[in-house]
Amino acid sequence: MDIRRHNIFLSHSGSQKDFVEQLCEDLERAKQSPFFDKRPHSLPKGEEFAPLIFTAAQECELAVVVLSEEYFTRSKWPMLELVRIVQSPGCLILPLFYRLSCKEFKKPKRRERWFQVWDEWSKSDDRISLDVWKNSLRELEGRNGMEYVKAIGEVSYRKDIVATICGLMQRRSQEENVFVQGAAAAASDEYENDLQQPGFTTATSRLNRRAFACLRSTLLLILRQVVISLSTFLLLVGYDHYNLDPRASPSHDLCHCSHDSDPQSLSILSTGLMTSRPAKLKMKKSGISHAVTIRRSNET
Repeated sequence: MDIRRHNIFLSHSGSQKDFVEQLCEDLERAKQSPFFDKRPHSLPKGEEFAPLIFTAAQECELAVVVLSEEYFTRSKWPMLELVRIVQSPGCLILPLFYRLSCKEFKKPKRRERWFQVWDEWSKSDDRISLDVWKNSLRELEGRNGMEYVKAIGEVSYRKDIVATICGLMQRRSQEENVFVQGAAAAASDEYENDLQQPGFTTATSRLNRRAFACLRSTLLLILRQVVISLSTFLLLVGYDHYNLDPRASPSHDLCHCSHDSDPQSLSILSTGLMTSRPAKLKMKKSGISHAVTIRRSNET
């Protein structure tokens, strides 16, 4: 499933869906990642859409709010999104006065009509608070937006919007880089100051040596346990099924095992693991020969 990290949220009414979809395509061509509800990577099929929308609205770096009369009166969803956007700390908000001029947006009589619609919605939806919604509306008043001028046309309007958004995102990225570099420099300075403190270097070196010694001891214990477990396993198998008749001579690396062999000779299985050369065991049972080769642990 292709679920991307979106840095731009497109908040709009369904009445402006065509305009917003074209704006989304323009932004994608400009290498931006907008959240748009008609994109599968924004709202995957079969998923509950409300949590995805609210999460995207809260986590975006820039919210593009396409304002119109329908934004405030057609459906409650645009205002629910706006509340989440306003409550998101550090989120940039770019109002687009598309089908509603900035002057019309501020008219008290028009807003009174919006408030009446919101009041009716709040009677059937506990998520709607008139005070919260009015505060979110006031937040938009303090934002510098972009107003659509019919004379220039939608194509030029979208082009200006994309250029503005790319500039905002680039500036935000540069600010984040400066912050990260500043934090790194501060951490480096703090470390340098610590180095100047008496006993800091000695204490750090002592701590490193102790950590290395502890790690080394742990690894040796694990290796020893593995060797013991393997030796025990081989001894148990040999004891249950075979007697060993060792022919331990320098010229022979092969030991023949028969049912008449002394069970104590099974110790060759364990000691063979520690010898400086491979020990080869040939075990016979019911007329069938089995060859087992135990290689030295350090032999590749």
